[in-house]
This record gives sequence, C-alpha cells and structure tokens, in this order.
Amino acid sequence: MRSKPVLTYSFLFFLSGATGLIYELLWVRVLYQSFGSTIQSVTTVVAAYMGGLGLGAWLLGRRADRSPRPAVLYGWLEIAIGVFGILSPLVLGLAHAIYIGTAGALALGGGASVALRFGLAALVLLIPTTLMGGTLPVLTRALMGEDRGLLKPSLGRLYGLNTLGAMTGTAVAGFFLIEFVGVRASLWATAALNLAIGVAAIQLGRRQDAVEVARTAVEQNLHQPPPTLDHLHNLALVLLGLTAFASLLNEIAWTRVLIMIVGGSTYAFTLILLVFLLGIGLGSIIVARRSAPRAETAASAALAQGVTGVGAALLFVFFGLLPSYIIAVFQLPDLTAASRLLLMGVAVGAVVLIPAIGMGMTFPLLTDLTARSRAARGADVGAAYALNTIGSILGAVLTGFVLVVVLGTQATLRLGLVVNGLSALALAGLAARGVAEGSAEDRRLRVRGSRGGTWVEHAPDRSGSDDLRSPAYGWTGPRALSDASRRASARVP
Repeated sequence: MRSKPVLTYSFLFFLSGATGLIYELLWVRVLYQSFGSTIQSVTTVVAAYMGGLGLGAWLLGRRADRSPRPAVLYGWLEIAIGVFGILSPLVLGLAHAIYIGTAGALALGGGASVALRFGLAALVLLIPTTLMGGTLPVLTRALMGEDRGLLKPSLGRLYGLNTLGAMTGTAVAGFFLIEFVGVRASLWATAALNLAIGVAAIQLGRRQDAVEVARTAVEQNLHQPPPTLDHLHNLALVLLGLTAFASLLNEIAWTRVLIMIVGGSTYAFTLILLVFLLGIGLGSIIVARRSAPRAETAASAALAQGVTGVGAALLFVFFGLLPSYIIAVFQLPDLTAASRLLLMGVAVGAVVLIPAIGMGMTFPLLTDLTARSRAARGADVGAAYALNTIGSILGAVLTGFVLVVVLGTQATLRLGLVVNGLSALALAGLAARGVAEGSAEDRRLRVRGSRGGTWVEHAPDRSGSDDLRSPAYGWTGPRALSDASRRASARVP
C-alpha cells in the first residue's frame, strides 16, 4: 500500500484507540448508574474487553484473509462499533430490565443475583469489544497486502499508534469528558467519531487495488501447520502468553504500590495508566521496522525483555525514593493542582516508562517469530493477539486475587522479574544457536546483546554444522529473510 493511505489509516487507528478507552471508562459509569457497585462494574467491563478483544482478533483475523479489501472490512467494523456506542445505554438498560424480571421471577439472591446482573452486562459488552478486537489484524492485513516482510512494521506502527490513542482517550475521558460533558453526550460524540472513521476507511479502501487472493487457497492455508515448527517458533508462542501474564502482573503490582505513594484519587490512577500506555505505544513504534532474519528478531525480543527486566529491577530503588519526592512536591508553595499533578507524572514516568517500553517492543517481535514466513496473513496476527490476551487475563486475575494476597506485592514483583529474565535468556540462547562465530550475523547479535546488558554465548550446533540453512533451525531460505517482518501499528485492547 502506498505511503499516503498508510499514514491516513494509521491516523484513523490512532483515533480508534482513543474511542476504545473512552468507551471503556464511559461504560463503567453506565453500569454503575444502572447496577451499582464500582468494583464490580469495573471488573465486568475489563473482563468483557479482554475476552472480546482476544475473540475478535482470532475470528476476524481469519476473516480478513478471505476479504479482497480488508481496509473496507475495517471501516465496517468501526461503523458497527459506533452504532453500538449510540445504542449502548438502551441495550444496557434492557439488560438491567431483564435482570430485574428474571431475578424477581426466580427469587434469586446473593451471589446468584450478582452473577446474573453482571453476566448479562458482560455478554452485551462482548459484542462491541469483539468488533474492536478484530480491527488490529484486519487493518494489519490491509497495510501489508501480499508482502510478508511488512508484517512487523505494519503491526508495530498500528499497535503503537493505537496504544498512544488509547492513552489520549484515557486523558480526555478521565480529565474532561466525564466531568464536563456527561456520560450520555460523551457516548454520542465518541460514536460519531467511530462512524466518521468507518466512512473514511471505506472510501479510502474502495480506491485501493483489491488484494489478489484465491479463496480456496486461503482456506487451505488457514488449516496448514506453520512451515517452521522449530524451537524458536514454539518458544515465541509460549512467550506471547507468558510475557503478557508478566506485564499485567507488573502493572497491577506497580499500581498497587504507586497508589499508596501518590494517592488513590481518580486522577492519580489515570496518571499511572497514561504513563503505562505511553511506554507500550513507544516501544511498539520503536520496533516498527522491516523484518530482519529470525535470529536477529529473537535477539531483539530478548533485548526487549531485558529492558523490561532491568526497568522492573530499578523500581525497587525508585520506590524507596518516591515518598520523599512526593512529600517535597506537596511542600512546594504556590503550586497549582495541575502543576502538582505534572510533577507527580514525572515521578510515575521515572518508575514505569522504561519497563513499559520493553513490554511494548515485545509483542510485535514475538508475533513476527510465530507468523508463517511465506504468507501475509491476518490470521497469524489475530492468533498472536488472542494468545497475548489470554495471558493478560490470567495475569490480571491471578495477580489481583491470588498472588498479591498470598505472596505480597514485593514477592509478586520479583516473580515478574524472574519471568522477564528467563524469557530474555531463552530468546538470546536460541538466537545465538547455530550462528557461526565471527560471522557478520554473530557480530550484530553481540551488539544487540551488549545493549541489553547480558548475552548468552554462542552454543554450537549439536549436529556439528553452523549453517543456518540446516533444517534443525527451521531456515526456509532467502525468501524467509525478506518476508520476516509484518507487524506494526495498532491497538489495545
């Protein structure tokens, strides 16, 4: 796809990320007004978002590979999200009425009543969140066309910009819309923006050449196993879930500590979320480059996890210094509330930004390692995003309800640090395996390893060959090199 449409779609996806987070915050308020209980409302919306994003990515990523114009499909998804946004207060009110009638007829009480109430709401919200989850693989498929080499740059750019859009949406909703515009008017304005994004995407997509795809060939390819089921591929699949688990573990534990230090206000929580999203967005954009050989991509992923681990380790130092800094900020005379909030943001950024950048780098790199090397497929992006989402769900649930309670916050943070360290070492080890010592690739990998502060020495090929073309390393020839990158720019869930 030409550069001008790519820039336009990237901007549209940035706006889409903003609408997604605005909806999340607004629907929490709608549920609270209808059902009560802030904690259960937040839990319901977050659960629906995580489940819907993963489901939508998996289902609609496969659908994108059958569409001759995925960009047009993306536009229709945005329009459908906007229509639901307009109708969401009515639909959630209907769910509340069904709950009242059912609970009264069955004389439900206690846990059964709560489960029915929020289960209905979660099912309703699963519809738009599934549509949102499909936007990333569908638009990534549209941008890379038939060029597998564009996977990583397309995914990295879209994922990063979508996350930065989510950061913007969090700020706009948390600091302005809810307080000054109101929930209902904010929903209508956000839905109007989705409709505008959808119309623009459809109009632009219809002017682009159709993707040359034979339906039967695609359907057959969807059921073929990946051509290189080597150790690196399998490790990347596992780490898509495991690193997401560690990311949510860290986010929840960091938030728990930071709230105790900077305060528990809505503004403080929003500030922490903003910095976290900023880091993830920047990290994803940093790796939005055309794919390198698989060994270099693995080394970059090892570096990303090393950055995350080093940043997380530094938190133990910063946490000891933060209380004194916050006290000093509040003792400064003649500071406005906005200035004080900005200074607290500097402190939170110093703590969270570096490891969050490492987290943002990780997802596009691991997706590039798991995707098929010879075909440009939205299904690969969708499957990777679904695995990542499952890890996020498990990380959120186990950390919030088990790990912090049983182990405590400090031990939980150390567990996340162990996951990051082991992930970096495993990726570095497989990246170095089979690379001839002293070769140009060996020198490039050592540079990457030295930047991360650690390096796993080259392990000789057990078969006695240092040739990367050996089947033991899943090498697929020069085509794999040119194809190895297609993942840039997109969203959050």
